[in-house]
Amino acid sequence: PLLMLLATASFGQQRVFAAEGDETCRAGDASCGQAAALPCIMFRQTQGCDPRGARESKSDRPCSEEIPMGISGFCQCGKGNAMRRVRESTCDHRPFVCATECLQAERYQCIMWRQTGGCSADGERDPQRDQPCDALISARSSGFCECGDGRTIRKPGCAHGDFAEDFRCADECAAEAGLYEELGLDSSATEKAIKQTFRKLSLKYHPDKTRDDPKLTARFAAIREAYEMLVDPEQRAAYD
Repeated sequence: PLLMLLATASFGQQRVFAAEGDETCRAGDASCGQAAALPCIMFRQTQGCDPRGARESKSDRPCSEEIPMGISGFCQCGKGNAMRRVRESTCDHRPFVCATECLQAERYQCIMWRQTGGCSADGERDPQRDQPCDALISARSSGFCECGDGRTIRKPGCAHGDFAEDFRCADECAAEAGLYEELGLDSSATEKAIKQTFRKLSLKYHPDKTRDDPKLTARFAAIREAYEMLVDPEQRAAYD
């Protein structure tokens, strides 16, 4: 309901274009330039559960409509020649509303891969081994993808990467944030750490603190959703 309320509030800023959205640059690409809160154009649906698959333009959806699981695509945000693809989604995603995601477009912008040591994303920084967004990073590398608006995607690497695939930070930043990522944690976090982190983030992002700023209220909705799932042992086990 909160997402739908935000979408309704943002819908008045929406501009609908006849373009298919194929010319839109990806938010993870450096060529996109600086992203901030952008007006929403539309959800662009794709085939094959691949956000970069062939377009299904007849199935595009308006910005205020909740996007259910089972379909792939991306939110097209921006205006004129400055349009971006935001929240590239496979079929296995949590429901979302594009009007809300475009408010947070900066979070889907990639900055760089930041290398660390010690088989931990919190290990000592190794800046000489930082990589650009389009570089292919070994799943055994430890560090984090730095995205816009303070978003980081933590990668412990080493043995943790034995069953993971190599990746590019441009792809990681362009995609939906994981539940642990929403809280700035990784999958090894204790229940105590999850609760403490949520309290800390609530002090910063709760609507009572942000005077109902649409962008920050959208951020709090994502944080609360992640917390409610991860603090419940059964839901967390199913997610893991």
